[in-house]
Amino acid sequence: MTAAHTTVADEIAILEKLLAEKRAANQNSRQLSEKRIVDDCGSATEEEPMFTWISPKPYVQHSRFRVWTKDLDGEKSYETFNTEIEALTFIEKAQSKLLTSGHPIEVVVREYLESRSREPEPPRASTLETLGFRLRAIIRDRPRFPIEAFPWRRAWDAHVAKKSTDTQYGVRSAIDGMIAWAVEQRILRRPPVLPSPTGHKARGKQTLRIDAARLFMRVALTEGDPLAIAAATMVLTGIRPGEAMTLRCRDLDNDGRLLWVASDGGKTAAAERQQEVPDELRPYLKRLAQNRSPDGWLFDFEPGRKRQTKNLYKSRRDALLRRVRAVCKTAGVPEVVSHSMRGLHAKLATESGVTSHVVAAALGHTSFVVTARHYVGAAATRRSAHRRSLEVLRNSEAAVTRDASEFTAAKNEAAAPEDGAAKSN
Repeated sequence: MTAAHTTVADEIAILEKLLAEKRAANQNSRQLSEKRIVDDCGSATEEEPMFTWISPKPYVQHSRFRVWTKDLDGEKSYETFNTEIEALTFIEKAQSKLLTSGHPIEVVVREYLESRSREPEPPRASTLETLGFRLRAIIRDRPRFPIEAFPWRRAWDAHVAKKSTDTQYGVRSAIDGMIAWAVEQRILRRPPVLPSPTGHKARGKQTLRIDAARLFMRVALTEGDPLAIAAATMVLTGIRPGEAMTLRCRDLDNDGRLLWVASDGGKTAAAERQQEVPDELRPYLKRLAQNRSPDGWLFDFEPGRKRQTKNLYKSRRDALLRRVRAVCKTAGVPEVVSHSMRGLHAKLATESGVTSHVVAAALGHTSFVVTARHYVGAAATRRSAHRRSLEVLRNSEAAVTRDASEFTAAKNEAAAPEDGAAKSN
């Protein structure tokens, strides 16, 4: 009898075990269809979550337990656990991710840009626009995230990592500036760990070689329209595209011999300057300004595109860029951007032996270091220095020869009376 009871008990135990395994399998299958699944008390979401509210206790849902949360956007969701102990453990750990206050990053970006505009020497409007564009590019789908908990790596991988290397460096530079300001304003205690750009920055914009530049100038001056003349002006004076396209007729002064560049303020402290107009360019500029209003654009043109734009200055620069490329195509030379005309001027000036501070001043730079880094290049600088050194050596050699000749003549002159006196004696 005892043996029989043992056998029945064993069978019951086996059946209970099989039933439990089947129930567990069904439960796991149902869990796969849940909105979110948590393993080892951690979230399986794509991003590390931050919460504005967490339920103080788990709620029973059939044979499982739910913990309700609210994310930074105010959306309510839940985490599902197999046991109450797992749910309570999650609540305890999630308290470190509970953010009851903070600074939404879209607000920080806005305040940072406003602070830059109030600086004693604020950046140009176009510079601030570019800065804002770069910052909003990385925060665009997370504007309400507090900067204290912003997922920089995930945002970078999603929106910046696939961009060009130069774009990555531009975005990183914008972030660095904002972070430094946020630390200074005590919005952040310390700078976060930020992702780094990949690859190497471009060494500079492609410029035309001398023969190609001659062909470009020939076509630009022959066609003679305002935008083509603007491109030729950049080659011969080294002014920026934005400076060229903001010149007014009144900025052409002294019977066409002088340009007042960036008279309304420019990119740098040295941008506002007077630029001499080369003789070969002077008649073209005088023709453009003749019988025109002093406030009219010097390089005025009829827009080929009818699309309206909020940024007038950008649309003018874009039109110049399209015209430069069209002139390159007509001339049969490599297509370059309008800003490379400025670099071409710097290289040709340096190659011809113009001193470094004169080249930097013509470009509106405060130092030739900037000019050499972005426009001239080490090779042109070395060649120019080599020519100047040879010139100094040649001058020194001529001076030595001249001094030797003068010394010999003086010696002969001093000795001549003695010879005469000897002969008379």
